[in-house]
Amino acid sequence: MSIDIDEMISETGGDRARSYLFEWILPAIPELNIPLIANTKYYVKASSFPESAVEELTTYWQGQQYKAGGSRRFGDWTVTVQSDSEGYLRFFCDVWMHEIHTVIPNITRYGKASGLTSFGYFRDQAFVLNDNEGDTSLGLYLHNSWPKNIGAMNLDYDSNDIATFDITFAYEYHVIVPTFGLF
Repeated sequence: MSIDIDEMISETGGDRARSYLFEWILPAIPELNIPLIANTKYYVKASSFPESAVEELTTYWQGQQYKAGGSRRFGDWTVTVQSDSEGYLRFFCDVWMHEIHTVIPNITRYGKASGLTSFGYFRDQAFVLNDNEGDTSLGLYLHNSWPKNIGAMNLDYDSNDIATFDITFAYEYHVIVPTFGLF
C-alpha cells in the first residue's frame, strides 16, 4: 500500500508548522529607549517551547495503587540570539539582570535614583509560532519572567560567523494559546 502525502495532508488539516517561523516579543524596560527592541525577531537564531510536567502522586488503598496528577512544574526557557553590531540586545539583557541584583552599590539607575520595589524586575513576554503566510498561529505567554543566565558570546578572529549568545529565563508559569491576532 502506497502513501500519498498530499492526500494525507489534505485529510489532516493542511500545512505543518515550520520550526523556523517564530518570533520573540521582548518585554519593554520603559527607562531604556533602545531602537532594536521593536525588531528583535530578526535577531533570534533558535529557541523552543519550554517543557512543563505534572508530578505523579501515588497512593494505595486495599492493596491497589492509584495515581493522580500533582503539582505542575515549568522548565526554564532558553533563546539563542544573534548579537547586533551596536550591542543593544546584550546591553538590554544586562540592564535587566542589573535590576535583579546590582553589583555596583550606591549608584543611580538610568539617571534616576535606585529603589525598585520588591520583584519589580518581573516581565511578561511572548514567543509566537507563525504560519506559512507569516501570521501568528500559536503563542507562548511567559508570566513573570526574568533572565536567569546570559551566556558567553564567543569572539574569534578566525571565524566569519555572527556572534551569538544564549539567554535563559526563569518564569512563574507559561500558557500556550492560539493567537487569533492577540500578539
